[in-house]
Amino acid sequence: MHGESGNSSTNGSAPWQVGTPISLSLDLTREEREHLMQAYLELSAWPDVRPALQSLRRAGIRLAFLSNATTEILEAGIRNSELEGIFEQALSVDRLRNV
Repeated sequence: MHGESGNSSTNGSAPWQVGTPISLSLDLTREEREHLMQAYLELSAWPDVRPALQSLRRAGIRLAFLSNATTEILEAGIRNSELEGIFEQALSVDRLRNV
């Protein structure tokens, strides 16, 4: 996905963190971190993605994906990219964290 802006998961970790947190040693204020994480909610796919995926669907190919981003970020990306109804499943490991 591309865009200028994310969201943290419900446990406060970055959306790409699974298991052991990754430390980039960034010295960010709380406001800067929230702004950075909010940016994930504004991401969208490149313009050629939707037509390519639609072609695959018309060819009878079933589409799904698994991501380590939060469910909220995935849903925003799908919506921002106008990809609703393209994927049979959009799975997030975030569901496992919240079980």
